Amino acid sequence: MAKYLTKEEERIILLKRIFPASYHGSENNILFEKCKAMGSSYCSSFNENGYNDKYMGFDSDKVYAEIGKLITDGGLLKIFEEHKEILHNYYNFYGKYYTYEGKENKLSIGSKWEIVGKETEKIINKYGSNAKAILRAVYEVNHIERETYKNYWLVKTSSANNGFQGKGWMTILSQFQLVRIIGNDVRSIEIPEEMIPLVEEILEG
Repeated sequence: MAKYLTKEEERIILLKRIFPASYHGSENNILFEKCKAMGSSYCSSFNENGYNDKYMGFDSDKVYAEIGKLITDGGLLKIFEEHKEILHNYYNFYGKYYTYEGKENKLSIGSKWEIVGKETEKIINKYGSNAKAILRAVYEVNHIERETYKNYWLVKTSSANNGFQGKGWMTILSQFQLVRIIGNDVRSIEIPEEMIPLVEEILEG
């Protein structure tokens, strides 16, 4: 059964994907400053430079978590519009609750899962069990074995173990990459974290 992220969990992943991290001592700590302004007890325990009374700096991951917990959809869209120029626009985000298209530098509330799911099903219908063997292999290597770095051969071997036969492995993989259900890096083949539940839906279906 597909395990879905909460809206808060998805927001945290989105923020980490597109906003630069805050670091204590840095002059450019937008998320940390927003965190303090929203009244986070954690962020408010540090001064404007990011240090507490024991001169210990804040944890960047904790700042993301605090923002993700406190911010509303409207607040998220507002800080996005205010700081478009610093966002990591070479990344995309296709979640159940949020969509960010890096090339267009566009954030929206809502999902494109239905579109991505239908395009993925077309690939599976066209290439049959070979396509499903590849998608399952990427899912298992990423999500079960937790191998996401330079895993090309591991994914290819797992595809064969899942029933892939014949030619066309790279063609099918490229098709999945074009619909963005698999990342573009062939050396480190990965399903974006926010799309794992969608892949689980497809594999179960």
